[in-house]
Amino acid sequence: MAILYLTDGTRQEIVKPDGFSLTELHELVGGYIEMITLGFTTTGERLAFIIDEEGKLKEKQVNTFATALWHSRFTAPVNDVIVGDALLVTIEHEGQDDEKVS
Repeated sequence: MAILYLTDGTRQEIVKPDGFSLTELHELVGGYIEMITLGFTTTGERLAFIIDEEGKLKEKQVNTFATALWHSRFTAPVNDVIVGDALLVTIEHEGQDDEKVS
């Protein structure tokens, strides 16, 4: 399950058992994708935000909740913000070069 955090403060749960296609990720965040790693879950899966790589250039609104969640994962201060809608996903290793984003 993934969670889409919208800049208006709402969120939507999205279930994609087979993972997301690149096209679906583009559509969800509104542009080219960038991945911001948040660390690992207790089961060894990587947590990450998928965001619009050009969100700041497009002057998208700050995503307050996604930014706060990102900052909470680090002990040192982070002097940056997440803008635009942000999709929280788990990244599972399926093989040497394959990863599944869900």
